[in-house]
Amino acid sequence: MRVFVFSSAGAVTGGPEALHQMANKAAQMGFDVSVVYFPEGRSHAVPETYIPYDVKVADKAIDAADSIVVFPEVLTHLVARFRKATRVIWWLSVDNYFNAMNKRLKGKNRKGLTKKISYYLSGCREYVFQTKERIYHAAQSEYARQFLISKGIEEVFMLTDYLRRDFLESAALDARERENRIVYNPLKGIEFTKRLMDCCEFEANWTPIQNMTPYQVQELLSRSKAYIDFGAHPGRDRIPREAAICGCCIVTGMKGSAANPVDVPVPEKYKFDEKVHDVLPKVAAMLMEILQDYDSHARDLDAYRKVIVDQEQCFEREVSTIFTQLS
Repeated sequence: MRVFVFSSAGAVTGGPEALHQMANKAAQMGFDVSVVYFPEGRSHAVPETYIPYDVKVADKAIDAADSIVVFPEVLTHLVARFRKATRVIWWLSVDNYFNAMNKRLKGKNRKGLTKKISYYLSGCREYVFQTKERIYHAAQSEYARQFLISKGIEEVFMLTDYLRRDFLESAALDARERENRIVYNPLKGIEFTKRLMDCCEFEANWTPIQNMTPYQVQELLSRSKAYIDFGAHPGRDRIPREAAICGCCIVTGMKGSAANPVDVPVPEKYKFDEKVHDVLPKVAAMLMEILQDYDSHARDLDAYRKVIVDQEQCFEREVSTIFTQLS
């Protein structure tokens, strides 16, 4: 059985890394696995970040009865090209599925995402849930699993991901004296974050994660007390996990995967609904508590950190389950 894993060429984000992680683990288990970079038919180098995963690369995926083809949700328009192979859609991000669909629709002079899509793009029909074809689904998050169930998908494989061992090990060794620093991602929920900064009456160093190497991000998180994330959580996001393992206290909104206790398993008191009218002073009060009594709040996340440390072993079991059942 041959396994082909599609990944967007040149993309260095959480989703593509998860795809390389899966290819790596499945190959270690004895499966014949290749990553196929999209667009196909071109010469694509493995991004430097993913070289340690030691993946095999194929120019194209083969549509045959002895093939398993894995598609991330952003490339589901390729699904219809394959008729003989066993097809798996891995839902790494619910939101990015709709973003990708809308982008392609607009490229064909269509307005927005309609309930039924019947047009063809480069010979490939967009994937829609009304299809009666046999397609398997895997979810990277509980948020994605619940989304699939709402679409009538009864069988959903869990296929999460993990933080690399070198990151976990170096983070554990990089215990630094904490500063009254609050870290945020300027690409997520920035409008709310700006309002929050204006609301806070205490002194703190607000630091965005931008234009940094992975090492610089780790170094920043390891000397900060809190990481906030009031943006969309389209899947089981990496930065909150990285922040937690580096010792930050985590404060989030309740969008996407942050709303459930499986994907972001921090105590409820650290989650705030941005739509509530008096939420800003409540978040500000929590952040002030964290800055003043960091140690006790940090202990509240010990269980979350244990989950993060154990994720690689969990992922190995999930990869074994899905490919063993589909082979």
